Amino acid sequence: MLAGLENRIRSSKKKKILVVLHQSGSHGPSYYSKYPIQHEKFMPVCQSVELHQCTKQELVNAYDNTILYTYYFWLKRLLC
Repeated sequence: MLAGLENRIRSSKKKKILVVLHQSGSHGPSYYSKYPIQHEKFMPVCQSVELHQCTKQELVNAYDNTILYTYYFWLKRLLC
């Protein structure tokens, strides 16, 4: 997502630059699709967009995995 961004900013002739970053984040109902499987730490998870087919705990676990991955995603980029 950020590959080449620093170079583009440094090479710009403009005094002001607006950078907008957008990540899909933790919006449902397909929480399970918002993070890579290797970041699935809370299980079991709801793997349906039909939320009434899932238990409350499966929904919470899937949502918590999205939060965990969002933290990982941004920390990885901010600390590099």
